[in-house]
Amino acid sequence: MRKISLAILALTLVTLVAACGDSWKKLPGGKQYKTLRQGDKHKKLSANSYVFIRQLQYLNDTLVMDSNKDNPEGVPIMLTAKDPKKPMDINDVLLDAFVGDSIAFLMPTDTILVHNPEMAQFMKPGGVLKLIVVVKKSMTQAETEKLNDQQKAMQEAMQAQMKQEMEENADPVKQAAKIQDFIKRAQLKEIQNVQGVFKSVFAQGFGNVIKAGAHVVVNYTGRFLNNQPFDSNIDPQFGHAQPMEMEVGNGQVIKGWEIALMSMKKGEKAVVIIPSDLGYGKEGNQGIPPNSPLVFELEILDVK
Repeated sequence: MRKISLAILALTLVTLVAACGDSWKKLPGGKQYKTLRQGDKHKKLSANSYVFIRQLQYLNDTLVMDSNKDNPEGVPIMLTAKDPKKPMDINDVLLDAFVGDSIAFLMPTDTILVHNPEMAQFMKPGGVLKLIVVVKKSMTQAETEKLNDQQKAMQEAMQAQMKQEMEENADPVKQAAKIQDFIKRAQLKEIQNVQGVFKSVFAQGFGNVIKAGAHVVVNYTGRFLNNQPFDSNIDPQFGHAQPMEMEVGNGQVIKGWEIALMSMKKGEKAVVIIPSDLGYGKEGNQGIPPNSPLVFELEILDVK
């Protein structure tokens, strides 16, 4: 896993629907939009309330995310009041929309890269990011306040649990016990301890073991010990579904990865468990709490 902050593609995308008569309208932030389908004119959206939307994200007309996969009832978002001095682009468009509306947004990747150069790892110049937003339902102010209270309680509970886990993981003995418990629950076999990294091979490779300086092509999925994924280059929801290429041994990835890679061969598939001191350590990383042991499914596609 690369030592970089994982950017998350925000609301962006669309399939162009020629049947719609509306013309494209420009927004201050550089996006364009138009209504593809009109909903119920008696159910206008309002500020300071939640709406539930479906998001279909495309990059150069290739679908990279459909929120229905994980949120079939819709992704809840809070609409804020319009501010003429600080237009919110999509937010302001939705404030003029109705339940049932389907709205297309469009932005050239060149525009995004000017303001967000770190996105170059996910997209190339000359492309188009597209988004279709389907307004599924909205909530009353009372319902919104109730949901806010529920989410606050859930957030506090999650923060308390995260704090407890970080404190436990800071203890090497307790962290080691959690790793062993994961190995048992996952029913991993023939565990190898490779310089502190635990490895279970489920598809043998061939040829020589990878050495420092080799150029490798890898597929991976990263998870916490509770099996929750935090990154993957084979799952489109993370925005970079393509093989990862890197040179081994020059610090491009966390130490645990390099140890694991230099014990593998071309074609090999393995599960590796990386203790926090060989991962992101006490600092953590975006989306990864401090002192977190990590689990990776690795596949070596090629070695050059």
